[in-house]
Amino acid sequence: MPALQDMVHFKSRFSMGKIFANLSLTQRVMTIIFFGILFVGITIAIMLENEHHKSVLQQNKMQAVTFLYGIERDLIETEANDPKVLNQILQKAATHRNGELEFSLFSLSLLNAEGGVVTKTSQSKEHQMVMGQTQGADFDSMAGHHVQLLQKENSPFAGGEVQYFHDDKTGQKITTMTVSIPVKNTDYILSANLDLKKTMAAIEQTDRVFEQTLFGSFAIGFLVLYGVIDFAIRKGLVNPIRKISIVTSDISHGNFSARIGDLCCPELQHLGTSVDRMAENIEQLISEQETAYLQSLKSLMKALEAKDPYTAQHSARVAKFSVLLGKQVGLPPKELKLLEKGALMHDLGKIGVPDNVLNKPSALDDAEFLQMKSHPVTTAKIMKPLSRFKEFAQIAAWHHERWDGKGYPDGLQGEEIPILARIVCIADTWDAMTGDRIYRKGMSQEKAISIMENEKDSGQWDPYLLQEFISLIKENNQPSIEMETRQSA
Repeated sequence: MPALQDMVHFKSRFSMGKIFANLSLTQRVMTIIFFGILFVGITIAIMLENEHHKSVLQQNKMQAVTFLYGIERDLIETEANDPKVLNQILQKAATHRNGELEFSLFSLSLLNAEGGVVTKTSQSKEHQMVMGQTQGADFDSMAGHHVQLLQKENSPFAGGEVQYFHDDKTGQKITTMTVSIPVKNTDYILSANLDLKKTMAAIEQTDRVFEQTLFGSFAIGFLVLYGVIDFAIRKGLVNPIRKISIVTSDISHGNFSARIGDLCCPELQHLGTSVDRMAENIEQLISEQETAYLQSLKSLMKALEAKDPYTAQHSARVAKFSVLLGKQVGLPPKELKLLEKGALMHDLGKIGVPDNVLNKPSALDDAEFLQMKSHPVTTAKIMKPLSRFKEFAQIAAWHHERWDGKGYPDGLQGEEIPILARIVCIADTWDAMTGDRIYRKGMSQEKAISIMENEKDSGQWDPYLLQEFISLIKENNQPSIEMETRQSA
């Protein structure tokens, strides 16, 4: 059986630990604070209630002493020694003043110097029954003890301790207090046995109101505290951690320009600064690698220019026309720069095409055309290491794709083709139509515009971009643009 209890206890601890481990940081903090405040609140409530009980009972005791002093005056004024007369005085005082008291009287007793009962009065048969069944002997013993105490210490009063008795007949708990005073100029001791039923009922009622108020205040205070702490934790800890997580995720996905910046939590600022410094170092390293790689590409462009001067000049003109069209459709400056560099290198893969195919003075046969068609893929492979400039590879790979999906190498269609590749496609076609080749003379600009307008819906180009390009050429004096572009190339 003990082993079973230990197992249940272990499982309970394990389950509670598992639940606590699954809580968020805010929930953990608030759980600890909740139980801490609850413990402190209950402790304070018990202390306050105990102090309140002591205060009320002390008030009852002092009221009882004052009540007995009033009876004392009546006894002194009467100067009687007859027990019947003395009993009448006690009975009259108890009857007339009982309604003014915060307690009820079980009995009033007049004792002699030896502790013997001279006379005693009870308020009701019920009280007499209770006195007889429960604590009559105890009261007489307590009163006798008070006689000895008052004689020994010469105190103005004695008693005031709360006593509890159990009524076997009714099952009720009876709360009493015995208070005694010496009667001046006599050998008598006057004792009152108090029934604290009304007092305890009032205390219980006050306790209920106090506990309800305390619970309400605790609930409201906890909710307010929860909101404040939740806000503080989110602002000072959760949000900064989330920001660090987002930035580190961006960095891990190649966005090395992402930065954490300033955080409101000093403890996390060191971590954020370290992450930013790491990102800067990575970005600098990659930038240096990319710069070196771009230099290699420029060297390849020089080699291609030596191998095929036309391709180099053609690439420069395509870049110029591409940028003009990019500005026409409102591309941001950053994309315009990518567009220009990507267009300059869009035919770099032709360096892998044999010279006899690249510079053939006549039309290409099918086998030669297949070799020529491989240059976009070759260019894209060359550009692939430039991970931050993926647009270069996209332009290189897909500037021969068609809007209707019949292009090469991947048969992309419509919006699947990146906009920069679609722009270069139009600029590349335009320069191929108007530029002079080894085996033919370039057509006039008017004829080229006419062909493009007639084939606007043929599916080769993006209709919107093509119309913008035609408008650009017409509105900005195409011959002058053409001349300026060819001279700069």
